[in-house]
Amino acid sequence: MPAARRPKGLGTVFQRKSDGLWVAQIPARDTHGKTTRIRKAFRERDDAVRALTTMRSRRAIAGSVEEFLERWLTDVAAPRVDQGTLPGYRRSIKEYVIPYVGEVALAALDAKRIAALLRELAADGVGLPTIRKTHATLRTALETAVEWDLIPINPALSKSARPPAHEPPERPTLDVARARKLLDLIRADRLAGVYVIAISMGLRQGEIFGLQWDDLDLERRILRLRHNLQETSGRTRLKGLKRRRQRRELPLPAVVVSALLARREAAKSKGMPTDHGYVFTNTTGGVVHKANFWRGSWSKVRAKLGLPAGVVLHFHDLRHTLGQLQRSIGADLETRRQQLGHASSRTTADTYGHTVPEALIAAARGIDDLLGAEGLPADADPDRVVLLARERLLRGSYRQRLEARR
Repeated sequence: MPAARRPKGLGTVFQRKSDGLWVAQIPARDTHGKTTRIRKAFRERDDAVRALTTMRSRRAIAGSVEEFLERWLTDVAAPRVDQGTLPGYRRSIKEYVIPYVGEVALAALDAKRIAALLRELAADGVGLPTIRKTHATLRTALETAVEWDLIPINPALSKSARPPAHEPPERPTLDVARARKLLDLIRADRLAGVYVIAISMGLRQGEIFGLQWDDLDLERRILRLRHNLQETSGRTRLKGLKRRRQRRELPLPAVVVSALLARREAAKSKGMPTDHGYVFTNTTGGVVHKANFWRGSWSKVRAKLGLPAGVVLHFHDLRHTLGQLQRSIGADLETRRQQLGHASSRTTADTYGHTVPEALIAAARGIDDLLGAEGLPADADPDRVVLLARERLLRGSYRQRLEARR
């Protein structure tokens, strides 16, 4: 009686004639759904057998796309990624991947199916930014599938499986007149310093709310940016900034120094510490929650700015406003990049160490001119203010070049 035929798809071990190595081989499918093979070579046959056993067991565990992604979230993403990032991963997978391709076998998930997934999401009204985030999450997860020998290559990397490029809409910003009006509106606000820092230094909301008193050197007019207050589902966590370009020293414009001195005196009057802890707090000394800040302050201030009909200014747009203000006074692109903490592969600014570049100091003085910290009246002609600020910045840049030549 002939021996029973071995089922297909289990793989095999054989010795390669060209070099004598033992190869563990298991069938798979490429990004286009065509049959291919995953191979691993070893000097000893026993090692190849063990490798084949491992590949079989992992493939059995992988099962469907849903089963693999659930395991990836638990075993890989949860222990490794930031806790603020994890909810976004879960949402992308559970809302935008599993309902569409969750029942597909992982080995059968090819570029064609991923392209179809992206088209279906768009047809269902999912926005392009969300589609791009979903694709990025799936691509990251499938890299693990490749590492685990569950699939030979990552189908999400195929050109046909990539989402369209996203051109973010241009955000509104404040001109000089409205920026000065904003500072006038919040002059008596308990959290006036939050606005002053946002519009004159361009810090993100979490970076402002995460500021600690020991991050500040008011005598030297220096801020050491080291933290970000992260908020997820109402829960806050003070997180250290990871990237070097994010952790930076910035000069404090005079308008910010004045606001921080006022904030320090207010804190002292209420018996709050001013040598450590949060610079900006709620009325009971706790952290400032974004939703409470929006309801209690920002929405009211924004309504008084007299913005054109249909223009919705987000708090983060104050950061963009700084970039425009600096541009209006002639601050160069690299100075703006350093101020805002943006990445750039074309510069070596991140190697400057703990020194504060003179160009940043000059730009800070220029912002003081624009926002009225250097004696110009609040109702001064905006065009004249810009010209004076630009002249000061140019004088500072000229002095910097002279120093470099000596």
